[in-house]
Amino acid sequence: MSLVLFSTILLLCFTSSSAVDVLRTHQTIQDGETIVSANDQFELGFFSPGSGTNRYVGIWLKNISYGTIVWVANRDAPLSNTSGILRIDNKAISLFANATTNTIVWSSNTSRFVTNPVAQLLDTGNLVFRDEKDDGSQNFVWQSFDYIGDTMLPGMKLGTEGLNMNIVIWIDGYQGLYRRWANHLCENFSLRDRL
Repeated sequence: MSLVLFSTILLLCFTSSSAVDVLRTHQTIQDGETIVSANDQFELGFFSPGSGTNRYVGIWLKNISYGTIVWVANRDAPLSNTSGILRIDNKAISLFANATTNTIVWSSNTSRFVTNPVAQLLDTGNLVFRDEKDDGSQNFVWQSFDYIGDTMLPGMKLGTEGLNMNIVIWIDGYQGLYRRWANHLCENFSLRDRL
């Protein structure tokens, strides 16, 4: 009996979690797969909002019930099926329509070449594209916190570095009625006509 207990404890001690927070150039994320932040708070993967069938890549709170999406990559370009692939190269994080074509549905659109690129989901909920050997936040090549959806997380900023920042109410894949935006010149809150 004690040998069984000892073996079980030993096995538990050396079993590692399969959750990873980093995507490298030789890896992809397919529909049904995710990456999880190191502290197990945020998860990135494919989802369909509500009862819809369109597929999106997003970040959500991992340990809270469904409906806690905090960021969506392809909010204006949904996938119609589950064949999407998320991968990175030396210039971007890209969402491809499927594994056999080069049809890019969404991309982080960076122009800077990164020698050792990684995409990492941070404990803050921020998805960053950076050089693996440089994790300083001032050197992120791209970060999801610069492209705010309808959720503000701690650490997000409006109007940094002259980027036009939009907070968009996003419901079931469609931009909502209200939009608040800021850039380096002004702030605005507007009611959009959905017609």
